[in-house]
Amino acid sequence: MPVKLGVLAKELFKETKKLLGDLCGIEFGIEYQPGPQGNIKDIEEILWPEAFVTQVKIDEILENDFWILIEKKGAIFLSSKMLMLPEKTAEDALKKGELNESMLDAQKEICNMLVGIIDDIFRQRVNDAWHLSQGNSFLYENSSEFLPSQEYVSYVGIVTTEGFEFKIAFILSRALADKIEGKVEEKSKETAAPPEEAEIPSPEVPSQPKPDIFETLILKNSHGLTAEDIAERDFPAIYPEATLTEALTKMEEAHSDYLFVVDGLKLMGIITLADVRGGLSPFLEEPFREYCRPQDEATKRFKISWFMNTEVINVSPEASLIEVAKVAAEGAKYSIPVCYNGRVIGEIPVSKLITILAKLAFSEESSIQTEAKQIEATKAAIGSEANNLN
Repeated sequence: MPVKLGVLAKELFKETKKLLGDLCGIEFGIEYQPGPQGNIKDIEEILWPEAFVTQVKIDEILENDFWILIEKKGAIFLSSKMLMLPEKTAEDALKKGELNESMLDAQKEICNMLVGIIDDIFRQRVNDAWHLSQGNSFLYENSSEFLPSQEYVSYVGIVTTEGFEFKIAFILSRALADKIEGKVEEKSKETAAPPEEAEIPSPEVPSQPKPDIFETLILKNSHGLTAEDIAERDFPAIYPEATLTEALTKMEEAHSDYLFVVDGLKLMGIITLADVRGGLSPFLEEPFREYCRPQDEATKRFKISWFMNTEVINVSPEASLIEVAKVAAEGAKYSIPVCYNGRVIGEIPVSKLITILAKLAFSEESSIQTEAKQIEATKAAIGSEANNLN
């Protein structure tokens, strides 16, 4: 969907500020404004000497049209904070203007996290089919090393914290800027040739679908059971700001391979053991432990919100078992959250759902029927007790 660059830039810098604060454990301030536009010579004022640059690729669309620049002193400061280097070591690095191998790796990881945030923003704001990924990340001395000859637009932010200041810039090609604002699509619509007339096929009479025998049996035997009736009230959950290490500990305590990510009880996403393992450095464990570096240890502090899946299908408490089964068939691997007004009130593990459906489909007088009758009796008893109290 078309979006103004100014609106997009505001969100980019807002999320950048939050990310840097989370990674470094300190408060940041960022003031931003539109930067220079035009060819490479026109934007020379923001091509700072020896800056750290990261290429942002838009898969199968653009590769050399989006760049992140961070002043070298800013890269040294951020990597020092992320690696928790002693203050004297960090000060020496700033005076010498040098990033060692560990600091370069840490800065690449910071930019990788930043690209992930940008990807989320672009999917929500611009085009959910676009996938942004980190390309090359390196220190440069000359802009001709990476910038193709074309027109650019830019936005520049001044980052401040603890009496320290540095600049960060987002540089976009004019072609990408036009795509974001919808100018390319509008132009193509104006110049598009009229479609050729196609032969209209004769209408076909749709065949009547055959009734699903399993669905019929489940409907017959379920006695109106709903998602709320079979949901488990205790479910493994964690808050979005938790770290990967905290998530791993929580999974071990809950004997679970997944956790629902909740803010209060509002469902934000789900994170799996595979997601956590993917975020933690492999050098934290044997047989690679002896090669563990400070940046590997730093992955323990990564937030789970950077790795969780936010596209979680849930069901309402009133959903029938057939509706729950259809949701499971759409790709629920571990468990289906039951939500009321966006808040999680329980879960239905997929393994439990399969067991229930199998009993209903293959048993005329299954234990599920007995459970259904017990549930109805309990509901009736509660209603009767309420009337007596009144």
